[in-house]
Amino acid sequence: MLASAPHYADHLAAVFGALPAESRGSFMTGSRQASDRIRELGYEPVLLTRSENPTLVASFGDLQRVKDRPRVAIMEHGSGQSYGGRDRSAHLGSYAGGNGRGIASLFLHPGEHPAGRDRKAYPAARVEVVGSPFLDTLPKHEGPRGRVVAFSFHFNGPRVEEAKNAYAWAWTAILKLRGSYELLGHAHPSLYPYIFRR
Repeated sequence: MLASAPHYADHLAAVFGALPAESRGSFMTGSRQASDRIRELGYEPVLLTRSENPTLVASFGDLQRVKDRPRVAIMEHGSGQSYGGRDRSAHLGSYAGGNGRGIASLFLHPGEHPAGRDRKAYPAARVEVVGSPFLDTLPKHEGPRGRVVAFSFHFNGPRVEEAKNAYAWAWTAILKLRGSYELLGHAHPSLYPYIFRR
């Protein structure tokens, strides 16, 4: 496994922990923050090294970091969204079906839509729909039926308009719902510290 950021470590740890201990290999990183998170998750991080062993990553950037390896898999760390309707974003490697992902011989996806995009773009690769293993590790919270509204926000992604943050725009609407509904907040880990208090 290779994780260059803490939230990638969260996603990969869900798979790492499900493997028998003798089949896990190493949990690699080059990031101090990711190292700290890997330790919090109960594993010992190691520095990224050259290897012929299979490697699982959870981001396009990490896929590029291991492009010299013979067997690489990428597991999507988000919901599988893509922005193919715009010329500028239709072929970004960060999204399913984008350019530069041919390094991977295995794609693990949260749903059929992103899986279909990579199947079409990389017909020689194996593509599997596995859901989001990380979500299976989170505690379950139940609220009253019909009275729960959940909001989720992305950070201000610089490359795609649709990936920009709508938090400031939605805040007044969220405040109007307070008191009438149970509100749940969620955000991309890069944004979370700025808008939610623990």
